[in-house]
Amino acid sequence: MRDTDVIFEWSVLPLGADHARSTVFVAALVLIPLLVGLSFHSSEWALISLVFLLGSLNRFWVPQRYRVSETEIEFSRWWFRTTHRLNGYKRFVPGARAVFLSPFAEPNRLDPYRGLWVQLGRNAQEFKSFLERSIPRAER
Repeated sequence: MRDTDVIFEWSVLPLGADHARSTVFVAALVLIPLLVGLSFHSSEWALISLVFLLGSLNRFWVPQRYRVSETEIEFSRWWFRTTHRLNGYKRFVPGARAVFLSPFAEPNRLDPYRGLWVQLGRNAQEFKSFLERSIPRAER
């Protein structure tokens, strides 16, 4: 996607979106390695558990970037980048903090595996309006 084609561009840090969830997340990141370290009587195991927790939960504390053009949506986090063509999506389901794009016209069991969750940024209403013009909206 060329920079001149970009209509919307935003970055989202899920950890900062909700203070209650952020507090629980940080408490779990502190308490679980602490409990592992105490149960094994080893600070090395506590460090290993912290590394595994941070690695497996990186989608919550690493910024996610979205770029949208008339035909594509690009999602990137760290060095991982994917580009999806908007004409491959048949419906979208709006939510409070995110929009779910589905390749199926009707709800399907494969939705969680084939669909794409797009977390909304500060231009949420404009992006939803763009999606309504581009993709049919699902009935709730």
